[in-house]
Amino acid sequence: MPTRTTADAADPPASAGDEPEGDVGRLGEGPSASLNSQFEAIGRAMGMAAENAVAEQQRVRQEASAATARSVQALYALDFAAMLRPPAPASTTEKDT
Repeated sequence: MPTRTTADAADPPASAGDEPEGDVGRLGEGPSASLNSQFEAIGRAMGMAAENAVAEQQRVRQEASAATARSVQALYALDFAAMLRPPAPASTTEKDT
């Protein structure tokens, strides 16, 4: 059993009639609490939207970099020297003579 101090003995326990019925101090806090929850939800949604926008920009940049690398690789694979050579002469057949 906990020991009681003299301060505890001097303060009698509060009876049920000492407190007013209902929580009068919190009566006007309902709308503000509701708005607070709404503002938090909006703030969270805006934060996620900004985060998603950044992620999308990074994804697009990565895809553009990959497309550029693939295009350069395709250009290096081309044989430009063969493209610049004149075409071979057509072979003549002896049907005409």
